[in-house]
Amino acid sequence: TRTDIPALERLVIGAGGFDTDTSTTYLDENGNAVKRKALSKQAKKTLHDYELIQYDMTAGKGYLNDTNFFAVK
Repeated sequence: TRTDIPALERLVIGAGGFDTDTSTTYLDENGNAVKRKALSKQAKKTLHDYELIQYDMTAGKGYLNDTNFFAVK
């Protein structure tokens, strides 16, 4: 859930414009950067689930399109 990993961001803009460092930054509930290794076991599992969903939506076979996964209450 979003409480496992409150925010993640891919940093690509530096002080001088676009930067070559495209590493992902993970933020805790207070907005502090944390290393991926420091995430809890549940947070790492949730992150893996996010990656599977992202893959399915962008390059996968779109299995989620035929489900109610994207339905908003």
